[in-house]
Amino acid sequence: MKLIFKGSYTKDTKLPEAQLPYRAVKYREPETTAEVNISAMAYAIPAAMVAIIIIGLQWLIHGTFMFEFNIWGVAAAFMTILPHEFIHALCFPKNSDVYMYYSLKDMMAFVTCTAPMSKRRFIIMSLLPNAIFGLLPMLFWMIFPDIEWWSSFIGTTGLVSLFFGCGDYMNVGNTIRQVPEGAITQLSGFHSYWYTKE
Repeated sequence: MKLIFKGSYTKDTKLPEAQLPYRAVKYREPETTAEVNISAMAYAIPAAMVAIIIIGLQWLIHGTFMFEFNIWGVAAAFMTILPHEFIHALCFPKNSDVYMYYSLKDMMAFVTCTAPMSKRRFIIMSLLPNAIFGLLPMLFWMIFPDIEWWSSFIGTTGLVSLFFGCGDYMNVGNTIRQVPEGAITQLSGFHSYWYTKE
């Protein structure tokens, strides 16, 4: 994987395009970054449900609620934004070119790559950073909620990071609903496509 930092993304930015087979089907998905942000908000609901379940399990395990919001944990979550995208990049096929962009206006960063991937790999690529920076820290807090300052720091980092993945959850939801088993997924321009093997 070769990571290429492309800088700021605007509405005039031309993203890399793939040579897609004639049978490729475009995802039913948002057309602009603004629409992505709006659509992704709905996926804050399952993220909140995961957080509530973990908080509930922590209460069941320890018999008391021990979450303290930590402002340094919020700062740490923001510092995971670029590592988050780097983990996405690592999940793309070997020897592929991965391009990284950011948009201050839309408060987002993202990577794209035109290499084809299996449906399963695309889902793993989408979820892995959220598992590492969101789910795992929250599970750590659930098991060890009373390690003084560190517990609230790690728990807050995980909680905030969990919500940073809403756009990724949207991609996973679209893939699960729209892409048949055994199909290939591929990014081209601003959109995702799928097609079946010949």
